[in-house]
Amino acid sequence: MSLYVCTYTGAQIDQAIKNPDNKIINGAFQVNQRAVTSTVTLAAGIYGHDRWKAGTGGCTYTFAASGGVTTLTISAGSLQQVVEGVSLETATYCLSWTGTAQGKIGAGTAGATGVTGAVTGGTNLTIEFGTGTLAKVKLEQGAVATPFRMPGYGEQLAICRRYYRDLAGVMLRSIYYAADFVAFPMQQAAAGMRLALPTLVSAVFEVFGYPVSLQAGFTLGTHTARDIILNKVAHGLTDVTVSFTSGYLSAEL
Repeated sequence: MSLYVCTYTGAQIDQAIKNPDNKIINGAFQVNQRAVTSTVTLAAGIYGHDRWKAGTGGCTYTFAASGGVTTLTISAGSLQQVVEGVSLETATYCLSWTGTAQGKIGAGTAGATGVTGAVTGGTNLTIEFGTGTLAKVKLEQGAVATPFRMPGYGEQLAICRRYYRDLAGVMLRSIYYAADFVAFPMQQAAAGMRLALPTLVSAVFEVFGYPVSLQAGFTLGTHTARDIILNKVAHGLTDVTVSFTSGYLSAEL
């Protein structure tokens, strides 16, 4: 018979029971919808792994996975995540991680893992890390760090799609048309995203008329919370499908 000796403090156990959730999204860097590879060099405000963007001075990092854990090595600049205010309540929070990078909560002082700070509920909060190694990031309510729980990939991907959605492979059928344009349902493409009207970026698509004939000459028009508009003068179609080969919708903070 073997015995397991618990090495966690009473405060850690109490906090883990009361507040089991992690406010950081993609804290294990599992989700990489933008498919960044090798050395990732980001200008200020540009995203790499889902929900992680470069700070004001840009960011350069590499990453590698071992034993199911992805570790980033930040060599220049800083990496940030903006935590949505609706997920926070006014309290003291603890930021913990594995690695040598120093991190900070909001405008607080950067430090080693286990840094704490006062957070105002309902207000977006920026978490930031400087140079060094970084893995298994956790932000939790309370004054002590509790163990990181590796989340399921599907769970994290679904949450990340609230902010960013890859359109490759998405097909939409027209909802109405006029002589010079066809409209497709934005509400279907953006279902569950943070904004009803996300930004449509770098869209590449093919248009098919009934039943499957490929149509040339369509260009991307304006889009609203209801519609994605494709323009073509005198297109002559009544039943149209658009198939996106690339592009994305962004509702990032």
